[in-house]
Amino acid sequence: QVFAEDGQFVRAFGRRGTGDGEFMQPSGVAVDGLGQIYVSDTMNSRIQVFTADGLYLYQFGSYGLGDGRLRHPGGVSVDPLGRVYVADTQNGRINVYGSMGTFESSFGSGTLKEPADVAPGPDGRTLYVSDTMHHELVIYDLSGTELARFGGFGAGDGKFHEPHGLTWDRPNRLLYVADTHNNRVQVFGFGAPSIAGNPTGQPEALRLPSGLARGLAKRTAVATGGVGPADIPP
Repeated sequence: QVFAEDGQFVRAFGRRGTGDGEFMQPSGVAVDGLGQIYVSDTMNSRIQVFTADGLYLYQFGSYGLGDGRLRHPGGVSVDPLGRVYVADTQNGRINVYGSMGTFESSFGSGTLKEPADVAPGPDGRTLYVSDTMHHELVIYDLSGTELARFGGFGAGDGKFHEPHGLTWDRPNRLLYVADTHNNRVQVFGFGAPSIAGNPTGQPEALRLPSGLARGLAKRTAVATGGVGPADIPP
């Protein structure tokens, strides 16, 4: 479903099913520089691509373990160059695709455990991944080399319990993290890319937050698992 920034319903597209333009538990959405919409069709183990008006264009990925295959993917992101990053959750890796869904590479196998989301950093040189079952965030360079990890299991500031969705406030270099089973969103501030953040909890009225998106009006929309959507003001 598509909503205006004030919450007004605009339109919907797709329905339950396995055909073109149909979904089984979609869990991630991204928009590229051309306005095309990428949807992580989780239980169909594929990514579907639509026009800005919701018209089906094409799909890529299919269930499996091999290069370019997916098993119940989670978050999807598109960088400014049009490269697509997919959290291949059940395969424990991040898949990278180019134009029209052409597979390019993958990374994280053997070190990630059910990654839920991936977000290109505002510097254009790094990728941030929510390593859900390790309760950490992992920073990679664009080649997939691991640079750093932070977090760890816990309920204190900067700790996580199964983190999921990620989104950036790019002008202010703030990373928002859906700390799902701690029922809060944490915000980390970065100067030069590093793991030295300043976490602050945002636990009010959230239950199992999973998806995040940063709006043009400097508000962060939160998809929750129990009490409906919420939003965090600037």
